[in-house]
Amino acid sequence: MIYNYFSNSVNILHFLKIFIALSLCVSSVQNINNSAYFSSGGLMDWAVIKGFSRITLLKGKLGEYLYNKKGFIALNILRIVILPFFCQSNNELFFFNLLFLTLVNSLIYIRTTMMHNAADQMNNIVLIGLLISQIFVKINSSDLVIIFFGVTLILNYFTSGISKFHQKKWHNGYYLRETLIHRNIENPSYLRVIKKIDKRVFKLSSPVVVYWQLSSVFTPFLPPALLLVFLFIGLCFHVSTGILLGLNNFIWTFIGLMSTLIFINSKVYPFL
Repeated sequence: MIYNYFSNSVNILHFLKIFIALSLCVSSVQNINNSAYFSSGGLMDWAVIKGFSRITLLKGKLGEYLYNKKGFIALNILRIVILPFFCQSNNELFFFNLLFLTLVNSLIYIRTTMMHNAADQMNNIVLIGLLISQIFVKINSSDLVIIFFGVTLILNYFTSGISKFHQKKWHNGYYLRETLIHRNIENPSYLRVIKKIDKRVFKLSSPVVVYWQLSSVFTPFLPPALLLVFLFIGLCFHVSTGILLGLNNFIWTFIGLMSTLIFINSKVYPFL
């Protein structure tokens, strides 16, 4: 039933919009909660960050207006307000809603330049991909854009797996443990839990992560049952990683995008 549902492009796009919207909403809430970092003198003070921006326009009065603390909070509230319209089925105004959301999201993305994670990158890719598919809607580009998202996800997993595969400390679990410790270093109770876990647990689980990521290139060719096993492992991986590393939007983005792997498989596997 799950496989058949995600073999349909309309269902995929609807599912993807909901999960990307949840990811963006969580990011905005997190930005608002951490707004002190973006105030004058904070870690993300615009006076510091604008030096990294290559967009000259945003270094002037417009940038100062958009990126002071109140302006930054307003941008994130605006993004939350737009999201329900983004989740709706395609209509005459969908293109303009999507265009506006992409613009607001881009402004926030520029402002949070030092706090990006993989989910933020993929959210941008999805928004821009959907925007392009809307421009070429007359040629029914939905299937192509879903395949593009799926291939991008596979490349994301595979390149991450390759980088880990060549590092011995990923195989013995050392880097996995250190990553979990240093990501949430400000949370004492969390650190105590991680440090109490037997190192053999990390030694066993770290190679699973590496080889799971590397095996992503085979997902278009797997029998549906095996593909669903792969996705279940991925679901566990993303939920646990998102919670443990504090990557609150990570869970929603990647669960949404994993559905595209089913779509690609439904187009490739029947012909093998």
